[in-house]
Amino acid sequence: MKKGLVVRGKSAPRPFEKLPKKQQEFVRRYVQTADVELAYIEAGFIGSDRSRMGNARKLLNALRPYIAAATKEYVTGVDMTILGMAVVRGLATGAESEMVRLNAAKELLVRNMDVLPQEAPKEAGHLTALTDEQLKERIRAIQEQVFIAAKPVNVVPLHAAK
Repeated sequence: MKKGLVVRGKSAPRPFEKLPKKQQEFVRRYVQTADVELAYIEAGFIGSDRSRMGNARKLLNALRPYIAAATKEYVTGVDMTILGMAVVRGLATGAESEMVRLNAAKELLVRNMDVLPQEAPKEAGHLTALTDEQLKERIRAIQEQVFIAAKPVNVVPLHAAK
């Protein structure tokens, strides 16, 4: 048995944090890409083209309990992110309160743009001096920017090992 690998049935899996860094990275990369050879290379493992695939598959089999747990955590995180963004988007476009719509639109901007546009007020105090029509126009402008400048969500499909 190689040092650092956990073999099912031989011993209880140790905590993920106790795995060597390369193995932790392999699990992360595999969960994100579902490509065993790419995960092996990106985690920093080396080997000839001939041996790489075999070694990658052995590592995959040895780390299956960690991969299953990481996949579940990853999918849950992606699901929650998508749900959260959908809720915020719904508030930005459909909330009754103009203040709620404006704040939701600003939140979408913060999450999806590298720099907030200069026109977005940074403090709620600026909003009290605006008329209803100015607030509505500002909300429309921010909503337009959100939908035009939003970054696509990076969701990597998870496939079973080949």
